[in-house]
Amino acid sequence: LNNAYGKWITFCDSDDYVFPGWLSNFILISEGYDLVVQGFQIPYPHPWLNNEEKLGCSFSGSIRAGLLQLFERHILGYLWVKMFRSDIISQNKIRFNADIYLQEDEEFLLKYAHYCKNMISTERLGYYYYPPHTDKYKDKRNFYLTTKSLFVQVQSFYSQDEYDEMLDYYINYYTDALFEVYQKNETNRKEYLLDYRN
Repeated sequence: LNNAYGKWITFCDSDDYVFPGWLSNFILISEGYDLVVQGFQIPYPHPWLNNEEKLGCSFSGSIRAGLLQLFERHILGYLWVKMFRSDIISQNKIRFNADIYLQEDEEFLLKYAHYCKNMISTERLGYYYYPPHTDKYKDKRNFYLTTKSLFVQVQSFYSQDEYDEMLDYYINYYTDALFEVYQKNETNRKEYLLDYRN
C-alpha cells in the first residue's frame, strides 16, 4: 500500500488465478462508486461459501446496504474481488492490522467502508479462488481482539435498534472468542471480560 499508485487498488493471492476480464470487470462499472465488487469461482462447493461454486451479487447503492448484501452472500471479507479507491486509503491511512492472523481482510474492508458513500457489485466472475487448507485457521493469536474489532466496526454501521442478522452474527462471534479465552485459561481473561462488559 505504501508503494501503490494510480486511482484504484485491488489484491491477488499468490495461490489463486484470475480470468482475463478480472480488471475490466471492475473498471467497466466503477464510475461514481467508492467500492467495486465482482464475483468469483471456487473449485468445489464449500460449506463456508454457501455450498456454491460461483459467488457474487448484483447491487448498487449505499455502502450500508451493500455490506449487508455481501454478508448475506458470504463474500464480505475477500479483498481480491473488491476494488478500492487509493485516495480513500491514503487520506485515511487505512492499513492492515499486523497483529491479526485471521480475517485481516475483513477488518481492512470494514475500516475502508467507513469512508465510503456507496458501492456497486456485479455477478461477473473474474477470480478463481482456492480455499486454503484448514490448518491455516488454527493460529488464533489475538483472536479475541480480532472479533472485538470486527464487532465494533459492524456495530457502528448497524445500531441495536435495527438488530439484524449481521449484527447478531458478530455479537455471537465476539462472545464465542471470549469463551475461548476462558477455555484456554489465558492470563488476560479477566481483563477481556471487563472489556467485553463495557
